[in-house]
Amino acid sequence: MVLMNKYYYYMPSIGRSKHVVSFHDGVKKHKDGGEFMDIKIFKSKVKARIFVKELVKQGFYNNR
Repeated sequence: MVLMNKYYYYMPSIGRSKHVVSFHDGVKKHKDGGEFMDIKIFKSKVKARIFVKELVKQGFYNNR
């Protein structure tokens, strides 16, 4: 059994961005072997929370 390390970070107010969600799907890697984080930026807190709920349904957990 392969353990997938799926996690996300929610960060409010980074620079000019209002709501930022960074997430790692447990698979994507950089050329040097480091984890590749995808990022999604939202203007609305409600839309960011909906996206986070979808990540949780897919098996992601909050790593902070």
